[in-house]
Amino acid sequence: MGLVIPLEAWEHPAVRARLDTMLASNGPIRRVLPVDVRQSMANGGGPACLRLRVVADPATVDPRFLLDEAKIARIELVVAEYWPEAIRPDQLGDPVLAAQIVAARLALLGALDLTELA
Repeated sequence: MGLVIPLEAWEHPAVRARLDTMLASNGPIRRVLPVDVRQSMANGGGPACLRLRVVADPATVDPRFLLDEAKIARIELVVAEYWPEAIRPDQLGDPVLAAQIVAARLALLGALDLTELA
């Protein structure tokens, strides 16, 4: 899977270092596609200038990132089992809630065969 970013981001040393680390980690981002949007941004910018049509051929996308009925069912099971119905403001910072959220995330990554992102 490729990540499309503005060329300025690609050229920024801190961003480039982080992207290089991501690329080397064998995660879901396999390549970075820098796009020069300087001229478009110089003409006023805004959301319209950043619209970029990228065709994602399902044959070239890691199937773990494609949604189907079976995957929806697995996600629903994990949410039903692990996610709290509600989180009250006084629970924020509670280590029990934090552990529950970490367990929920790990269960979801496992259900989606994405444990390397844990």
